[in-house]
Amino acid sequence: MQHAEPDRTAEGRKAARAGRKARRQNSWKWRMSRIVFHILWLPLLLAGALVGGLLIGYSVIGGEPPGEVFSLELWQHLYDMIYAEG
Repeated sequence: MQHAEPDRTAEGRKAARAGRKARRQNSWKWRMSRIVFHILWLPLLLAGALVGGLLIGYSVIGGEPPGEVFSLELWQHLYDMIYAEG
């Protein structure tokens, strides 16, 4: 059994590429992944910037161990300093 020779012309490649693109864009998974990406990319980027800024500010600039920035005691102490009556 002989296989059909693939169309190696520019028009054939363009038609094959358009067919693959149409199938990909029409699939349910592709649409959902695009929606999820468009909703989540900015909040994830902002959360990463916040964590990176906390780590750099507390450990590099402040000279403290980087793991302490995630301790609850540190944040309770800061809250008490800001909102203390007195």
